[in-house]
Amino acid sequence: MTPRPDARPSARSPRDGLFAGVWSATAPLAVWALHFAFSYVAVAAMCTRAVAAAPPSLMPMLVGVTVIALLVLAVWTWRALRSTSDPTLIRTVRRTCALLALLGVAWTAVPLALLVPCAN
Repeated sequence: MTPRPDARPSARSPRDGLFAGVWSATAPLAVWALHFAFSYVAVAAMCTRAVAAAPPSLMPMLVGVTVIALLVLAVWTWRALRSTSDPTLIRTVRRTCALLALLGVAWTAVPLALLVPCAN
């Protein structure tokens, strides 16, 4: 069978593989950073005087965001631990970053679960 004249070979440059590897390694850390920032901004918003007068309950939203972040990071960690197709360095960095981000979100959630948000 002869190739069609308009079909181009799908050539991936090494740069594409590097970008995909770096993105897949740093995406869990971005989720951790966004969760961290959201958690502390939401708690600060709950503790302002204007919100304290008529407090909306942001705790269910914080718990929901934490559960979603933990689920996303658990899936990424599972995929990183099961992956065997990547070069050794990228695989190791991906696994380490995914585990670090998962532990980071869990660690950030501990004060949300154990402490009163606006203790004066």
